[in-house]
Amino acid sequence: MRQLGESPPGGTMIDQDPMPDAATRSRLPDQHVSLVPSAEMELGAFLAAVRQKYGPAVVSHAGNYWIEALEAAPSPLRPRDWRQLTIRAASRMAKEFVSAAGCV
Repeated sequence: MRQLGESPPGGTMIDQDPMPDAATRSRLPDQHVSLVPSAEMELGAFLAAVRQKYGPAVVSHAGNYWIEALEAAPSPLRPRDWRQLTIRAASRMAKEFVSAAGCV
């Protein structure tokens, strides 16, 4: 099991390009371009909540967990799927915290 916040081998999308720019968005299929704003809002809300509750040191780990959940999600994605990704990322974060604290 990886340590809290340890990236998978090869990293995640967030390690490679944290925010898609206009050129990146223009290469996405049309159905994905329309999802970017709602995904950004959901991820931003999740990261803001993590920062408020646990501090800035944990934010990048939370972002990695969310991106990993996105990468593992089945296609096609819809805006309502973002909340499910956030729940998966938060659940994983909680498991990592419990494991790191030696509570398991």
